[in-house]
Amino acid sequence: MYKYEEIAQDIERSIANGELKAYEQLPTVVELCDKYEVSKSTITQVITELSDRGLITRRRGSGMFVKSFATESDNYWQNYNRIINYKEDPNEEQAIQTDLDAFSAVLPPAEVKHLLDMDPHAFAYFITRVLRTNDGPFAVEYVYLPIDLVPGFKYQDATAGIIRFASEKLGLKVSSVHKSVRATMPTSEERARLQLSFGQPLLEMERVAFLTDGRPFEYVLTHYRGDKYEYRAIDNL
Repeated sequence: MYKYEEIAQDIERSIANGELKAYEQLPTVVELCDKYEVSKSTITQVITELSDRGLITRRRGSGMFVKSFATESDNYWQNYNRIINYKEDPNEEQAIQTDLDAFSAVLPPAEVKHLLDMDPHAFAYFITRVLRTNDGPFAVEYVYLPIDLVPGFKYQDATAGIIRFASEKLGLKVSSVHKSVRATMPTSEERARLQLSFGQPLLEMERVAFLTDGRPFEYVLTHYRGDKYEYRAIDNL
């Protein structure tokens, strides 16, 4: 993880726990540089990251301020962290357990091969995971990972953060993730895994992660319990 990402997460936690409140002004760039002992360019990246996430707003001549909705409820932050950020936040990883149901080398479906820009006969790791908290299972995750991109990837790595493995072990950096969100109905197997009532829908998130050089790195299809989780997006106009 890059330094600017660590700093952005630290400020995000300060917003989540109420240390930084709605409409409160953030320290200046110079003050943040002194606090975290980094350069101005690093803090500029931090500000861009927080702004892109919709957590802060910048006012010309006035500074940076926490957006009001970003502190609206503990429940929002709990769901936001679990759905979007739990693989990147060590504190969240302790709260979320991963049950590995499948780990094998397969020829991916044609659609997945196309999205990952794979050769017709190339293999990928196929991983199925059930994500749970103390309250029970809340998501089933299906992952395709091109084998040639992750030498040394092992069974035990599949239960941890895959993007983190790529960064720490292989020096690969994911620069963007393209997401699609839709409603879907569970299979009978998913209904049993997630302890769903008959007819209960799921929130489906399809993600393709891209490396800094533009190569597709990972395809993930996650089915969340629709009665507990929501996905929020922000348009900065």
